[in-house]
Amino acid sequence: MRKYFSSKRIFVCLLLMLLVFTVSSAVLVFNNIAATRYDDKLTVLAVEKLRKKLEGIYIEIEAEPYLKNFQGKSFENKDFAEITEQVQGCGADYFVYAELQPFRKETHFDLVYYDKNMEAALVLRILDLKNMRELYNKKYVMKAEDSTDYFFIGSGSVAKKALEAVLFRAGEAISVKLPL
Repeated sequence: MRKYFSSKRIFVCLLLMLLVFTVSSAVLVFNNIAATRYDDKLTVLAVEKLRKKLEGIYIEIEAEPYLKNFQGKSFENKDFAEITEQVQGCGADYFVYAELQPFRKETHFDLVYYDKNMEAALVLRILDLKNMRELYNKKYVMKAEDSTDYFFIGSGSVAKKALEAVLFRAGEAISVKLPL
């Protein structure tokens, strides 16, 4: 007769149950205060890239009810209590807050070439809502540039390059600093 309840099967089932019950949850809020005409596209790009760092590892809590608490305001220098007050009652274990600040733009041109430099600044804060402490707080600033001999470079394309560079750094920090 076959043995249906072998020790290996029981161990695997217990391990799977342990994993299911110990998965942490996180809420991700991306606050775009850059005030550009292409904010919507940049926001979609940023949320997509940052969510990839949470997918499959954390249960993501819907951030939509809390977004209005952050719109148009900077939370870079707010203390722990002020920022956690905005997501009170979300039920998440961790709070990942990313804030895109206004871009700095420089243009240079001469007889032949037209150059555009844009600097993106992103504030990343990771908060432990279970233990009521801040795990990470850093501002990333990255520059992107483009040049052409056609005398036209769209600010949106250069801003996207700068944002992607800063999101790469922020994504690395999320992977390292956000506990499992």
